Amino acid sequence: MKKVAHKKVAKKKAAGKRAFEVKGHKKAPKASTIRLKPELQSALDRISDHLDRPKNKLVNQAVAEFLEKTSFRLRDDIEDTLENLRAYRAKDLNFEADIERFADSEAMYAAEDPHEGKPKSASSHSLTREIQELIHA
Repeated sequence: MKKVAHKKVAKKKAAGKRAFEVKGHKKAPKASTIRLKPELQSALDRISDHLDRPKNKLVNQAVAEFLEKTSFRLRDDIEDTLENLRAYRAKDLNFEADIERFADSEAMYAAEDPHEGKPKSASSHSLTREIQELIHA
């Protein structure tokens, strides 16, 4: 009976040291600190005991499943947004011409635009003085 228990403990220790394989590369598990609500911790303890599986393995499995579901949902949202954008662009056949007209007018009136940035030459002013001038401008 002691041999069986000893093997079980040795197996659990070895499982904790195993590296995960990610796209052909082995990476050691990274330690993370999480805070669980007491009822979640209690449920995790009970399930771990009942299934005789390490809590770490159960948490990794749960997180992996969550990430998979969420990534599919995000992918679908991105695809829907892209589809909507394509539909919008299909309705507005002049969008490229509009962008070009906007860019031309920006370039044409840049010199007169008070909000347009102006290049500063290298000056002997210290950075502190420049910041003070900007603050009090």
